[in-house]
Amino acid sequence: GNNRIVSWNATATGFEVQAALHSSSLLVLDEMGEAEKEDIIKTIYAFSDSKGKTRGQADITLRASQTWKLLACSTGEFNIKDLCTRQFL
Repeated sequence: GNNRIVSWNATATGFEVQAALHSSSLLVLDEMGEAEKEDIIKTIYAFSDSKGKTRGQADITLRASQTWKLLACSTGEFNIKDLCTRQFL
């Protein structure tokens, strides 16, 4: 099924797929402590871009990129704003 609660323990490609699957709806990311701080920041930035990475195929053509319009919510022991502030000080 289309589970709205997804673990922070995922790859960048996995997050792109989840964002596309949850487009025009809510995606809840659970347990921020399971991810590295740098990966959290990169994922938030990627979500705000509304599209996945540009990727090529073996025949030197481009794959269609995933796209989304997303509302995301996260659970965890710390605040995303504080995480980002500490990350770039």
